Amino acid sequence: MSANHKENMAKLSQLTDEIIILASKIDGLSQLTTSFKSSNQLSNQAINILRHFVESKSTNMHCMNNYSLGDHQIDLILEGAKNIEYDEPIYIEDDIKSLVDRGLITKTFSTKGNIIYKITRRASDFIDSIDS
Repeated sequence: MSANHKENMAKLSQLTDEIIILASKIDGLSQLTTSFKSSNQLSNQAINILRHFVESKSTNMHCMNNYSLGDHQIDLILEGAKNIEYDEPIYIEDDIKSLVDRGLITKTFSTKGNIIYKITRRASDFIDSIDS
């Protein structure tokens, strides 16, 4: 029961995001959506990561911890495409979690236990909706 609730809440959140994006493009409604954007919309970094993933046509994004030079960084590696770069490493885990929570990507694990994210049809539809 709780799994269904979590899934339903994620779907409702996604629907809310899409309605806000659509309403923001309609004259007269764009100002009303401003208050909703701050609490419901994905960050620019999350959208850029998703857009890069969608446009790459890659089916998998590997999330690898990188401890080079003493700093902890997360590398986002796309299969058959250029790695995803991002500007705000402090928020990367939160941004990826928000993409998973909204059903735009799914989280799986390799046989070695490494994190792999997979793109969803919803992600492609979402990027199409904000780009049109």
